[in-house]
Amino acid sequence: MRNEYWLELLHESDYIDEQSFNSIIKDNLEIIKILTKIVKNTE
Repeated sequence: MRNEYWLELLHESDYIDEQSFNSIIKDNLEIIKILTKIVKNTE
C-alpha cells in the first residue's frame, strides 16, 4: 500500500516514534478494511 510506505518512511526517519507508528498503521489497516467492504457492498 502506498500510504504504508510513507508511514514507514516517517518511522524510519524518526519523525514518528514506535508507539505512534504502530497505532497509525493499525488505524490505517482498519480504514482500508472498511473502505474495501463499502466498495464491495456497493457493486
